[in-house]
Amino acid sequence: DGAHPWWEVYQPVSYNLTSRMGTRAQFSSMVTTCHNAGVRVYADAVVNHAAGSNNTATTGYGGSTFSPTGYTYPAVPYSYDDFHHPNDGYCNDSDGQIDDWNNVAEVQNCELVGLSDLKTQSTTVRSKIAGYLNDLIDLGVDGFRVDAAKHIPQADFAAIKAQLHGSPYIAQEV
Repeated sequence: DGAHPWWEVYQPVSYNLTSRMGTRAQFSSMVTTCHNAGVRVYADAVVNHAAGSNNTATTGYGGSTFSPTGYTYPAVPYSYDDFHHPNDGYCNDSDGQIDDWNNVAEVQNCELVGLSDLKTQSTTVRSKIAGYLNDLIDLGVDGFRVDAAKHIPQADFAAIKAQLHGSPYIAQEV
């Protein structure tokens, strides 16, 4: 409808497949239709972060409520401990933001432009991300373009990939 910026879809608040682009049933139907036409389906997956503190809304399109300033996303669920924070041993930066793009730890463990950065070192977070991707795989998705992959430590992403069903194609966006 033009009222929403393009980048809004890169600020998830849940892994609910109901969005401004349609419902879960419509998504599933689209995947089937594509496969029936010989077209593979690759989902644009955002797994590094959730919606950030610059949001003024507190409810997503599918009805999921969230509080980015409180780091709570109950539809997943994610809470405060599932995210990186300033000087938490991972993000060793006083404002919690990426300020030094040459510092690998900061790029991978601090907030990208104020987006709530998931603590992918956590087995709980990894399992929730893998669960989301497996849900898409089980619906027939053939692979993923992983948004902001350079912001996830390689070992963390490898641990997530190890939990995936089958062998989906994965392209990592940097």
